[in-house]
Amino acid sequence: MNPFKEKQLVFLVVILLIAFSESVNAQITTTFQNNVLVLNNGVIHREIKIGDTGSLTTNSFKLTDEELEFIIPDSDEFAFTVNDKPYNGLSGWKYLSHKKVEDGLKLILEPKSGDFKIGISYLIYPDLPLVRKKIEFTNTGNSEIKVESLDIERLKMLGGGVGTSCWVMNDYGR
Repeated sequence: MNPFKEKQLVFLVVILLIAFSESVNAQITTTFQNNVLVLNNGVIHREIKIGDTGSLTTNSFKLTDEELEFIIPDSDEFAFTVNDKPYNGLSGWKYLSHKKVEDGLKLILEPKSGDFKIGISYLIYPDLPLVRKKIEFTNTGNSEIKVESLDIERLKMLGGGVGTSCWVMNDYGR
């Protein structure tokens, strides 16, 4: 075998072994205990709490190996209107259930007043410092509902002013 090709092959095998060992080491954990959802993929750590008053808030969002928090605790978490009535994470929600989905967890909640329920899915991925969030609406009443002004991620970032730093994305939710 050509010595140059042999070196290329050895180099390729070493790169593949490193990449494989890194992906094997990435452990995704999602737990829900005592009304606290914890997401951790070895890179980021996020804690979402359902409070005694029915609030749903992110209390911690940071890199796993760091103490520095990215968010101000007790943000609105999300916001939308249903039939022209505003709702957010602080509106008062009743926890119904939770279930494991892909690499994350889905919370099922219903408002204290309203004929609908929501499913909020939080997904994390190996080695990526991000959380994917999805909100599903289920109409539990007999008449149609109108959902508008959906702001899926509404966190107050430290040093970021009033709302989320990626504010441009909410322009596309309507």
